[in-house]
Amino acid sequence: MFSGMNPAAAAAAARHTAPGQPGQPFKFTVSDSCDRIKEEFSFLQAQYHNLKLECEKLASEKIEIQRHYVMYYEMSYGLNVEMHKQVSL
Repeated sequence: MFSGMNPAAAAAAARHTAPGQPGQPFKFTVSDSCDRIKEEFSFLQAQYHNLKLECEKLASEKIEIQRHYVMYYEMSYGLNVEMHKQVSL
């Protein structure tokens, strides 16, 4: 369910989705709250890192696509010029 996450982040995510015991109120100590905050921070850091890597990958793909576009545009322009030269002769 939480593939690609570190164990602490997976535990934090599972804690959010798992319902509590019926009839037992939630009691959080300061230590439990701090641990939960640390786990959630680790989870968010891992998400940020993954999104940053994906963004960098997409940016490099965009640059590569732009290079191909320019190359094809220049080839098309050159062919068009050659065709007009042939027609003019």
